[in-house]
Amino acid sequence: MTSLKDKVVIITGRVKSKLDVVEESLLATGLKQDRLLVVLCDVTDDAQLQNLVQRTLQIFGQIDSSDDPDGALCEKWYERGEIPPEDQKQKHVLGRVGEPDEVAKAITFLASDQASFTSGQILYVGDGRHKKPII
Repeated sequence: MTSLKDKVVIITGRVKSKLDVVEESLLATGLKQDRLLVVLCDVTDDAQLQNLVQRTLQIFGQIDSSDDPDGALCEKWYERGEIPPEDQKQKHVLGRVGEPDEVAKAITFLASDQASFTSGQILYVGDGRHKKPII
């Protein structure tokens, strides 16, 4: 398991239950509670985003990486926080919605020393829907 014990991680999202799962997963990797900032925040709202940046800088003094596990930058269809089961097979390539712990695993990798030679990449944590035309 990758350890985050010496890292600082900030996660944002609009769905507290998803943030709680990601937080629990990250703490299980060895990340210390005082080095994790979890913020309910809609990053598409400029005022909330500015508040997040200011709070982060005030607490940690810098920002190195960020993630939004409930996909606030995705289209409005996702804003309800969950997708009805009858829509999942039609709307998702893998036939299901991703789980918050799957996002936590990606965060853990990117924040770890195992990703020390990874830079300038976009990591899509999802089912490939960004590649599938929606009809």
